[in-house]
Amino acid sequence: MDHLLRDLAPISGAAWREIDAEATRSLTHFLAARKLVDFTGPLGWDAASVATGRSEPVEVPDLFGVEARRRECLPLVELRTPFRLARAELERIDRGGRDVELTPVVEAARHAAIAEDSTVFSGSAGAPGVIEASPHDPVPLTENPVEHAAVAVQSDYDEPDAITVLGDDGRWRSLDVSDIEFSHSYEYDFGVTRGSLSPDGTRLALGQTEGVVVIDLTTGEQTPYQVPGLGPRWQGRQVFWSPDATTVYISSTAATPARAVHLVTGETATAPFEPAGSAFLADGRVVEYHWSRRAGYEIRIYDDGGDQVFRSFNTDTVLGWLPYISAHGDRWAAQRVSIGWTQDDPRRPNAPASGVLIMDADARPEAFLPVKSYGNNGGGGAVFGWRGDGTVLFRIYRMRAPAVVLAWNVESGRITRIADYHVTSGDISVVADYLPAQ
Repeated sequence: MDHLLRDLAPISGAAWREIDAEATRSLTHFLAARKLVDFTGPLGWDAASVATGRSEPVEVPDLFGVEARRRECLPLVELRTPFRLARAELERIDRGGRDVELTPVVEAARHAAIAEDSTVFSGSAGAPGVIEASPHDPVPLTENPVEHAAVAVQSDYDEPDAITVLGDDGRWRSLDVSDIEFSHSYEYDFGVTRGSLSPDGTRLALGQTEGVVVIDLTTGEQTPYQVPGLGPRWQGRQVFWSPDATTVYISSTAATPARAVHLVTGETATAPFEPAGSAFLADGRVVEYHWSRRAGYEIRIYDDGGDQVFRSFNTDTVLGWLPYISAHGDRWAAQRVSIGWTQDDPRRPNAPASGVLIMDADARPEAFLPVKSYGNNGGGGAVFGWRGDGTVLFRIYRMRAPAVVLAWNVESGRITRIADYHVTSGDISVVADYLPAQ
């Protein structure tokens, strides 16, 4: 029996398959709690409750000396997320369209995943969550400090209860963030972003409406910094560190330049480059992958004084779109994504279109690893950072599967699998050198 009543909907089989595939992929991407607790299912449409294994006595008169006990069970909770799709988009699927607008499906899956994770951790509809049911008290960071943090993860999108950090000893700790502002959405980011962890893994920077808060992971101490000149709240606050961990940069938008705050003096200034698309070389220079309406995408290099010393237009380098960039010594790695190239397109580079690209200090290609995956505008590897031995860590996406973090040793060419993550790029920060051995 079709409990979803699909036969009554004016939607073709092909459209239903496309909706199912997108919903499955999105749910797999967003769901997190199932990887942390025991999961059993699906149990079927007729399942109504789950036995706890407990019972309680029931007082029933005149049972001829027979004792009665009532079995304890927890009722199952249905989670339903309504959404709407434009009929024109559904018709495009039947006509063979490949770039159909299914954002409402993704959003519905995201909200369903958040609701499930919240139910697992905090409880709902009379069922206790993991936090309430656990016999153990949380171990605060101050009682178990981190020597070097490898990963920082924000626990929830809408109402985060905590930030947890993974130390280089392989243990997770929780942070007290009750006084810190959080938000993660398609509009703006407050809290953990991909550049939040300091290069040495000892501090965590979190963007706020009026500036930035820096948490010392060895003591739990929080230090707020006021940063004037930031844009409206909806523009978000992505943060990034200088290599010597003395300066925190707050990302810019089209209307507001990036800002920098020196953590020793508290002085603030306008940054000459956009930190979200930049990497710091060992000689003090900064490589920026810059975009403007006038020039499009281009590579810019600044000296240690902030003066621009190199500029190369994208039409010459054919790099595509590079949202992730990370430096190691005198070279840097970037996610390389082509947009719409075909075999017969004269703009198409000699190397395959998407992947991880290694460039030298003068923006000349050194190595390229083709990465064919499902992702924004054709895939490519989202670069997390480098390990000291010249190994690049990057993430790829797969249809209906977790995002996978891989390590590529540029010299030997060896590729190893590091971990699977069920989190988005907006709420995880990684220091590759301190990731525990898998």
